[in-house]
Amino acid sequence: MVTNFKKNQKGVAWRKKAILALAVIAAAIVLLVMVRANFAMYRKKQELNYQINSMQQKIAELKKSNEDLQQGIAEANNDSYIEKVAREELGLQKPGEKVISFVQADANGQAPSPPQQNFLQAWLGWIGGWFK
Repeated sequence: MVTNFKKNQKGVAWRKKAILALAVIAAAIVLLVMVRANFAMYRKKQELNYQINSMQQKIAELKKSNEDLQQGIAEANNDSYIEKVAREELGLQKPGEKVISFVQADANGQAPSPPQQNFLQAWLGWIGGWFK
């Protein structure tokens, strides 16, 4: 009878170890799933924060543009403002005035170079120079 008891104890111990191993594996799987879900939520949160920041920048730009437009509307009936816009943006001038234009230099301090010509254009220009 003692022999049967020891056999039953070994069978129960094996079952307990198997159940414990399955529980540990299940807990590990649940833990891995939760870590992956947490990482996905973190990435989504970062993406949404980036979108919020970009939208706030757009809002600030639109507010500034709106203020500029409101100021332009307020000054639309001002004669000096109309004259300034006509001179600067439209290139108009009063009778008898002479307009002087300045060519800005490049960032390195040189005047802008003429457009590049291919060999045929350069050669024809050289020959055309003889007849001038």
